[in-house]
Amino acid sequence: MSSRKETPDVLGEILSTPAPRPVVKPAPKTPTPQTPVKKKKTKKGTTRTPQSGSAKTKSAPQSPTDGALVRWEYRTILFRDFRGLRPRFVNGQEVEDWKKQPLIHLHLDELGAQGWELVNVIEKGRHEREAYLKRRV
Repeated sequence: MSSRKETPDVLGEILSTPAPRPVVKPAPKTPTPQTPVKKKKTKKGTTRTPQSGSAKTKSAPQSPTDGALVRWEYRTILFRDFRGLRPRFVNGQEVEDWKKQPLIHLHLDELGAQGWELVNVIEKGRHEREAYLKRRV
């Protein structure tokens, strides 16, 4: 029988020695740039800076709706496969003659023309997709 050369335990050496800890230096503090605040003159000739909570300070730009609450209408459509994906249920109600409905891309084109936005499409089963849509009321 031949004698085999013993292999070194490299993995044992790697796992037995502690890993060197990285040296982390704290980042130097940099001063934050401040924008100069305009001082306003009062009637008496003194100056004052605007308060952070005062109504005269500039605020974030307004949204196109000028702070009005945006209301949305939602719709869910379950597409089933019949010679292509076709709408079978809309908001839980079965579509009449769903097998004669347009294919998914044509149906979504029609809804987009009506102002609907596609939010998400998920795979419900092997032959089903559910689409979530919204539009402004």
